Amino acid sequence: MAGVRSKDDKKRSRTEAPEIRSNRAERRENKPTGFEALSAALSHPLRRRILWGMKSPDRVYSPSEFERAINEDSDEPIDIKRIAYHFRELRDLGFIEEVKTEPTRGSVEHFYKPVQELGAWQEEWVRMPESVKQALASTVLVTGVEATGAAIDSGAFGARDDSVLAQDTFWTDERGAQQALAILGQTMEDLMQISEESAARLAENGEDDRQLLSFMIAGFEGSLRPL
Repeated sequence: MAGVRSKDDKKRSRTEAPEIRSNRAERRENKPTGFEALSAALSHPLRRRILWGMKSPDRVYSPSEFERAINEDSDEPIDIKRIAYHFRELRDLGFIEEVKTEPTRGSVEHFYKPVQELGAWQEEWVRMPESVKQALASTVLVTGVEATGAAIDSGAFGARDDSVLAQDTFWTDERGAQQALAILGQTMEDLMQISEESAARLAENGEDDRQLLSFMIAGFEGSLRPL
């Protein structure tokens, strides 16, 4: 068991050190909330990777499982201690929560799930630093491309006759731009509602009918792309 040494060199458990517990509790109490918490969560690339790795769809991960998943084919593996640290930071910031523990090789493995919906961040968007906005937009777009690639590789992309694939850039006036973006925003809210209702039905009726549905919505002021 890990521990600290007392003056008489007798080993004692960390659980017997009240000053350590007090310091940890104080750090949690002083954690940022609201916009400050969001900025803290999104300002670090590994935290963004953890958040998006646990979303789309929602997944339960322990730091060890996450480490194995991202380092499997990586030329620059990330140390498990770094990953575990950022899991704890996201937990203390309120973006993930512990759902279970399991004994493993003389230790305890902690498992987490996401608890902060991505759509709930919309109100804070206008207050974000430009660098955080760019990093967030990049993460969302990369996740969408990776989800599309995974569906193509697995053969699921063309499995449904009612699948939708569309992209366009068109000229509009300000009124048309506002109308189009409002439609996309409402569509996002509708899809989140469908996701919640589907999760409730699956929980009630079992998961025999469970399937993954991917989508990506983006509406923005455009620029002419090269030919």
